[in-house]
Amino acid sequence: VEVGGADVVQARDLAAQRRAQGGERSREVERGDVRVGHDERAARRGDGGERELAESVEEAIADANANNSDPNIGQRVVDYACQFLGNPYVLGGESLTNGCDCAGFAKEVYAHFGVYFPRIGPVIENLGVPVGSLAEARPGDIIMYYGHTAIYMGNDMVVNASSPEVGICTRSPATYRAIYRIRRIFYGV
Repeated sequence: VEVGGADVVQARDLAAQRRAQGGERSREVERGDVRVGHDERAARRGDGGERELAESVEEAIADANANNSDPNIGQRVVDYACQFLGNPYVLGGESLTNGCDCAGFAKEVYAHFGVYFPRIGPVIENLGVPVGSLAEARPGDIIMYYGHTAIYMGNDMVVNASSPEVGICTRSPATYRAIYRIRRIFYGV
């Protein structure tokens, strides 16, 4: 699977089509950061909000990629994430300093880089573009395990909010659990 090929073109085309349609959008741009407005409660209820939410997040990610030319962005994501090593794991938490769980960790790390998404598994597991295998993964990619989320560091390592006993830590090998999906958020570089 070539990431950066047809998937990137498709995501950019989709964002351009939405902008051209001039329809109602659930995002706002401030100083180059992409902010996604959403109603997590509607998405969790399963009342049709999931598709609209996923589309608004994907549009925001496509915009973030269009505005980013830093070839080291994935490593910057990893470096930022590693600043919080040793901090606590808190189920449902979203604070990188006071405690977060795996989804909250990924969400807040990417928020620092202007990419905002909800902590809803079906949305996270479809963010950005797919990466075909661990061999193709790059630093900053999101690795989805069954029931867990981590950020790939490179060299067969991940950084994640692991458990209440361990907190935010690194793990190796990245295959310490069965990998479900790998997603690349910053695919435009």
